[in-house]
Amino acid sequence: MFFFHIFPNFCEFSCLTVTWRTVSGSACSCGCRLTEPHGMITSSPQLFSRPGRSSCTWVITLPQGHRVHLWFDALKMDGDSIIVRDGNDSSAPKITIIKSDDYKDSIVSSGNNMYLFYKHNGHWTNGTRRGFTASYKTESRTESKRRNT
Repeated sequence: MFFFHIFPNFCEFSCLTVTWRTVSGSACSCGCRLTEPHGMITSSPQLFSRPGRSSCTWVITLPQGHRVHLWFDALKMDGDSIIVRDGNDSSAPKITIIKSDDYKDSIVSSGNNMYLFYKHNGHWTNGTRRGFTASYKTESRTESKRRNT
């Protein structure tokens, strides 16, 4: 079992441009490229503590020949959404859009990258924890084929 810490102001923002930071061994609260073979992504109320911030992006990049296997440990969407894409940027093919708390499927990329975009609806409910926690691991192409047969 791995434990991760959230660093509220870990990533830098300049207007709409994200300065990507590669994270090794910890979870990032926003705007990071995760490269470890397994890890956790979690949204946090601190994500949107600065005015005008209503979205966040993460990219998981694994070694060539591997796939990203992602699942959600907790979801409290309350009007928010998550777009998961099969690649490393916003132009990659869309795998799914998650808008409800009852999403149970795991997601496997076709290649070694997965792009997540979290959109906050701009409304806060005092005392209500919103967002998500997701975990991922490396999956070889042969593991993926065995799981699907």
